[in-house]
Amino acid sequence: MAFFFGFNGLASVYHPHLIDPGSPDFVHRLFYAYRRDFIRLRFDAQLYLSGKALRLLTGFTHNRFFVDPPLADESTRATDQSKSLLEYYQQWSLIDAGESTGGTINLFSLGVVYDTRNDYCYCTDGKWFEAFVVVSPRSISTSSFSKFIVTYRQHASFFGENLTFSYRISSQQKLFGRIPFYFLPTYIDSRLSHDGVGGAFNLRGAMRNRMIGDGFLVGNFEAKARVLQFEVVGQEFFASLAVFFDTAIISQRFEKDLSQIPEEVSAIHFRENRQMPQMTFGPGLYIVFNKKNAISVNYGLSANPQTGIGGLYVGSSLLF
Repeated sequence: MAFFFGFNGLASVYHPHLIDPGSPDFVHRLFYAYRRDFIRLRFDAQLYLSGKALRLLTGFTHNRFFVDPPLADESTRATDQSKSLLEYYQQWSLIDAGESTGGTINLFSLGVVYDTRNDYCYCTDGKWFEAFVVVSPRSISTSSFSKFIVTYRQHASFFGENLTFSYRISSQQKLFGRIPFYFLPTYIDSRLSHDGVGGAFNLRGAMRNRMIGDGFLVGNFEAKARVLQFEVVGQEFFASLAVFFDTAIISQRFEKDLSQIPEEVSAIHFRENRQMPQMTFGPGLYIVFNKKNAISVNYGLSANPQTGIGGLYVGSSLLF
């Protein structure tokens, strides 16, 4: 199951009453969802260019997506004719017929990585920069397109390692082609690509996939203070409290033709306003043992209810 709120962030209006069975305007509990399954096979290689810090990055990723409307019965929708937002987008020709059931995206990647982090798990000092291009060739993919990814991360500590400030800034822009709708909510990273923008991996406190477009900018800023350190059976543990601030903006809109949509419907679901940064923030807790393993707990709050209403995220590593 995946979430679909439309294209271009807040240019697509979110209506929570449409998924509330207690509302007179209730349509479908899964109005903003659809079935999306995928197979992903990824092969990456990094070649040292100068010492261990500067590396050449290259790789290949096979993605096979399967898309269907959400399963529905009398318990999830108001009437037998109730549709999901995805089905309306297909009806309005905002989603190409060739994309409506999924497709294959084969990506080749090439770029550079510069990495001076002092630790790969709980980093307290160093820089991590990567810039690479991904290309989906028409000859072996459903759709042809390319994106340019630039991500910079930096960590700095004060008072020993008791206070650490970290930030990440990522620009992910389309160079050419058409990105199919089911691949738009993909945050591409040299480690592991995730759904986004929105949710646990980039905009904590926002609804997952709330901010999707051809290109976007993401910023994450975090301060961590070590508050407790102890040993158990010879194993070193420490805990850090954190506060974070995340922001994102659509920098390249996904172009769509609204001419086939009734004017009264368009006025409800679309707001063609200027893109503005969306912001989330919140507290966090990290428990680290042996400096090689971490448990993270973050609670994100959204500054705009159109972006999200908050969320709790528990993971087994730092965000970046």
